[in-house]
Amino acid sequence: MRERATETREKEILMQQYMSLAMPLMAVAGLGVAFALGLTMYRNGRQKEKENHPD
Repeated sequence: MRERATETREKEILMQQYMSLAMPLMAVAGLGVAFALGLTMYRNGRQKEKENHPD
């Protein structure tokens, strides 16, 4: 029974380590997606402006 307890404890520690790694990774990924979306929307908007107002 003792071996099982240590096994679950190790799994808990692994999960905590994984979560502490996953959180910043997910935050960075979310920022990257938001940045890419904002950039494409900005560039599309600029292109439309140029079409409406040719220099």
